[in-house]
Amino acid sequence: MTIPAGEEVLGVYNDRDIEVKYFKVPRYYESLDLADFTAKVNFRTPEGVVDSSYAENVQADNEYITFQWTVPHSVCSAIGTALVQLCFTLLNDDRVIKEFNTTYWAGKVLPGIEP
Repeated sequence: MTIPAGEEVLGVYNDRDIEVKYFKVPRYYESLDLADFTAKVNFRTPEGVVDSSYAENVQADNEYITFQWTVPHSVCSAIGTALVQLCFTLLNDDRVIKEFNTTYWAGKVLPGIEP
């Protein structure tokens, strides 16, 4: 996954649901239409906690899917490197029948001067 320069910063220590990241991905992967899938973001915090949250404002056109992700407070609860990965799942009766994951990228949580 390629991240534009400057976009690797996820926030500053103790930020709470402030930073929003925007994604644009190809709609089709091989024969799969990812517009039929549920998009979420998997992450590992600087403290090593693994979690995920759903993408917001998901929209698709003929070529691309766009969505946003509000970086949760848990990601910014410690200074350091967090890992981020996109995940697309296709569900049938709440059961995952197909899943597509990107490689992860390393994001930064920067120090602040909050006491």
